[in-house]
Amino acid sequence: TNGNSAIDLLNIIPPPKLMVTDLRMPIMDGKEFIRTKATDPRIKNVPLIIISGYHDKFGDYPGITCLPKPLDLLQLIHHSEKAVSSERLIPKR
Repeated sequence: TNGNSAIDLLNIIPPPKLMVTDLRMPIMDGKEFIRTKATDPRIKNVPLIIISGYHDKFGDYPGITCLPKPLDLLQLIHHSEKAVSSERLIPKR
């Protein structure tokens, strides 16, 4: 999908505990999504993880974790759990 669709969806659902996106998307790219997120009081404090092949060109944004492609699933789980503090996204087995 695209950043515009994500913003539309976020306007009708409760704020999530974590958002994950790519930088390169049609219509609204990841950087524009970040700027829009920063001005929306409902979601501006929701942690964001960006997964992108262009992570080295992303820059430094506070409160945003940028992970490189190809994605390392264990790295995503680690950063996701860290972003939402003590709440576990995946139950212990």
